[in-house]
Amino acid sequence: MTGEDMSLAQAVGAALGGTVAETAPGREELAGYEVLSGSASVHVLVNFNAGVDIGFVWGGGAASVRREAAGGRLSEFRRAGVEGLGRLDVRVRFRLAGAPGLGWFEVRSSSWEFGEQLEALVGSSEPLVAEVRCALRLELVRFRTCSGAGTSYRGPRIEVLVGGGGARAEGLVLAA
Repeated sequence: MTGEDMSLAQAVGAALGGTVAETAPGREELAGYEVLSGSASVHVLVNFNAGVDIGFVWGGGAASVRREAAGGRLSEFRRAGVEGLGRLDVRVRFRLAGAPGLGWFEVRSSSWEFGEQLEALVGSSEPLVAEVRCALRLELVRFRTCSGAGTSYRGPRIEVLVGGGGARAEGLVLAA
């Protein structure tokens, strides 16, 4: 996690068991702090109805840019994305389960799979209206490009936890 407030970074570091470091020592224009943690995951609280925002950003580069809420039209937006007309913009707001008083944080992704799974969960017949305890982590994703070259990246994952024991809810592991 990164931010500009050192006291907040220290509080997050204490909650996550991590350390705080300057993002760009000696470069005031890039001043900030990052929390470094060896933890495999962070337990967070997410309200899937109020804290999930799925949108599409039209344009980019030198073109004018505007953001539009997906509202159940991901397949339409996916076609536009394939044609190079824009990109998906998924935002999930959460609070740290161990320190909810620190306020709201946000994770962003442009993953179509993540957007589709979140849209399905938000649009389910039994909406999740309260905050739900989840595990948030960055997982290594490896794949081959069309040309056959191997590549990888770390993508966010959200796993919905059931009850206080951390049991897994089938079908609710969300990939970014």
